[in-house]
Amino acid sequence: MLKPRKRIKRREIKEDKFLTFVARATDFFTTYSRQIAMGIFGVLVVVVISYMVVKSKKEADVAASGRLIRAVAEFNNQNYDRAVPILQGIVEQFDGTRSAGIAAYYLAVSYYNQHNIEEAKKYFELYLDEYGGDPMLESAAYAGLASCYSETGDKKTAAEYYLKAAEKSPSASTAASYLFSAAQSFRETGEIQTAQEILNRILREYENTPVKADAQMVLAEISNRA
Repeated sequence: MLKPRKRIKRREIKEDKFLTFVARATDFFTTYSRQIAMGIFGVLVVVVISYMVVKSKKEADVAASGRLIRAVAEFNNQNYDRAVPILQGIVEQFDGTRSAGIAAYYLAVSYYNQHNIEEAKKYFELYLDEYGGDPMLESAAYAGLASCYSETGDKKTAAEYYLKAAEKSPSASTAASYLFSAAQSFRETGEIQTAQEILNRILREYENTPVKADAQMVLAEISNRA
């Protein structure tokens, strides 16, 4: 059972340079979030966590970062059975540290890759509730929740979380991808008009992103079936 957690002020996290560095290193995941079930990730390499060890001034964060290096090494090798207990330990023993926040995020993705959707949801939510503040990581966590609900067949909720992910994303390309996923989810629930509105928004606001062609194709399919 998890202990009660201290809440870090969102402003403090936003101003922390090493967390921003880590957040930007995860942008590849946010772009390819729909591939996490196949275990394709590996972007946050050990050298990034080493940077954290050097820059962090808090003893607890340094200790947690050492464990995080080992966890990420296992994660990048898709050894989720080994990564999970290390990440779990960081979250429980170093709650309130920035390393614990990153560990919670990794733990959620690890559980997702193990097809443990309920635990994945739990730790995506934990990250958002206790450690949110950086737009990039928040966006990725919302997208992770969307993927979880999509896996369980709740396409409506998935669509809503994809919209939140798009709203938070500082990357136009990633935001467009999340909007496209939201449109597809709404389409699967039968909310065709909402799907069309989102697809048209992609064409208007994200015309220079790769997903534009996909949006055009889906709009054409919808029109042909009308």
